[in-house]
Amino acid sequence: MSSFCSWSGGKDSALAVWRFIQENEKPEFALTMFNPEGGFSKSHHIPETVIEAQAARMGTLPVWGYAGWGDYEEEFRKCLRLMRDRGVTDGVFGDIDIEEHRQWVEKVCRAEGMTAHLPLWKVPRMELVKEFLASGFEALVIAVKDGVLGPEYLGRQFSDRLVDEFTRMGVDACGEKGEFHTIVTNCPIFDTALKLDPGRPELHDGYWFLAVNNGGI
Repeated sequence: MSSFCSWSGGKDSALAVWRFIQENEKPEFALTMFNPEGGFSKSHHIPETVIEAQAARMGTLPVWGYAGWGDYEEEFRKCLRLMRDRGVTDGVFGDIDIEEHRQWVEKVCRAEGMTAHLPLWKVPRMELVKEFLASGFEALVIAVKDGVLGPEYLGRQFSDRLVDEFTRMGVDACGEKGEFHTIVTNCPIFDTALKLDPGRPELHDGYWFLAVNNGGI
């Protein structure tokens, strides 16, 4: 099996890859979608240099697409065809339990002759959080939804303590309603930890993002 992972840089995509490789070979490619003007990933707003550093630590080849929401599927499928032409047959996705997300990834993969795998699908969210933390994954909060969480949460370590705090506030532990996003800095699929230099919070399109740079090789 030759595969790719849909890579956001956050906790769910990383845990999905970790679960996948327990029974399969490591994905050869890591596909990340960026804003059409480039520079930062969609949703998580992670710089290209940081995504590239994560891929290097996984030993995967980065594949990047650039699109707005209007042409997202077209660009995504273009990337799938590029990988398919290099022998890729399967894709790994970090979706948990939102049915429309599952339907979409299965649809686009099927259209390009690939099979979608969702290793986290229907696993209780708190069970995934506990597995993530117990398996040695480390992540920081990289984005929060304005009006739900404040910028003071940016840069916080994703931990049992933070999850408990979120739960008391009524925030989903996995951020499945878009309340927050994370960036993985260390995990069992990295050969070395990722060092980040944090900058100032930035407000874009209803989200606070933590500006970060790759602080080490």
